[in-house]
Amino acid sequence: MSTLNKDKLQSETVFDELKRQIIGGEYPAGSNLPSERNLSEVLGVHRSTVREAIKRLEQVRLVQTSRGGGSKIQDFKHTAGMDLLPSVILRSDGTIDSDVILHLTEMRQDLLPIIVERAIERNGETLAELLAEIIESMREAKGDLEIIQSLCINFWDSCIDCADNLAYRFTFNTMHENYRQFSAVMQVLAKKELTSLHSYDGIYLAVRAKDATSAKRITSELLSKSGKEISRAVAKYQKMLDRSNIEKNDVESSDVENSNLKSNSIKSNNVKAVK
Repeated sequence: MSTLNKDKLQSETVFDELKRQIIGGEYPAGSNLPSERNLSEVLGVHRSTVREAIKRLEQVRLVQTSRGGGSKIQDFKHTAGMDLLPSVILRSDGTIDSDVILHLTEMRQDLLPIIVERAIERNGETLAELLAEIIESMREAKGDLEIIQSLCINFWDSCIDCADNLAYRFTFNTMHENYRQFSAVMQVLAKKELTSLHSYDGIYLAVRAKDATSAKRITSELLSKSGKEISRAVAKYQKMLDRSNIEKNDVESSDVENSNLKSNSIKSNNVKAVK
């Protein structure tokens, strides 16, 4: 590996670690990040590597750097953008933040019906042609969820492109990136949505007829199905996590209690020995 690539990899590693610590609350908002020298010593890397990582933290608005004032931790809930979502969804312990999943689902349910309406108004004929091909491919998939899932993404992508709105496009680029990370899980969670060919067909027919009201309604009803499924699944997942944490705490408490008993027993034996 070249020196340049090695430095880049180290900087990426330091950035990921500091980002994880900031999001996890180890460095609370308003506090200062340790100095470059301190971080380089603790992490065992050159100061230039730390400096590059801090620049990236500033780019994603996790810190604000001032000359002579160090790097102040920002409240990322008020400063960060959509590009931070992948880091927020997956916690540092490997579990999924169920609240963020629900927030994404809610935003998708709110925005896509509006996007479909805009797409019909601005590029209805083009959208109808694109959706006709996708619907035909859905029928040919014959229930293959992996293929249908990919086609569904294409379906909504076509609507977003025809809405001709960069803000929608950039927002859904980030959402799709997150979706792809959990695509296998989403095949299960959103199965009703993925297999509702009649709903997709209904949206297409409404688009072809330039009936924005019907297209918007059918889209909302379709997304509501998966929204309810995801909400139920997330609730089960959270209960499982809570139960796991309770069991973990019980084990830790038991270990502490046993350790204390053992310690007291040793002390008692030592006292007897002295006597």
